[in-house]
Amino acid sequence: MEMAYIAAKSEGISLCNATEEKFKTSFETIAAHRDFVAKVNFAGDLNCKIEIDGKFILAYATPQNEKEVNIIDANSFFSGDADELFDTNGTESKPTYIVYGPIR
Repeated sequence: MEMAYIAAKSEGISLCNATEEKFKTSFETIAAHRDFVAKVNFAGDLNCKIEIDGKFILAYATPQNEKEVNIIDANSFFSGDADELFDTNGTESKPTYIVYGPIR
């Protein structure tokens, strides 16, 4: 991140742009003249906060939408009623299921 800051300062480019190019994902950046605490949602483990040239800079990966997960009872999942859970023509994205409970 320090190298990105130095490049941004010398070339007049955005810190976010340099970080996005390095990690191939979108980033958000917060800068301040004083230290600060931030509570943010971010993608993966991509976050960094540094102090350089008297500035405090926080960069974090933009949160991505999570896939929906369906929780369903094992007996319902393996019964004939489960047919309505799946797309019949197979063109839609496949849902994710967490199946729980004993199978009777």
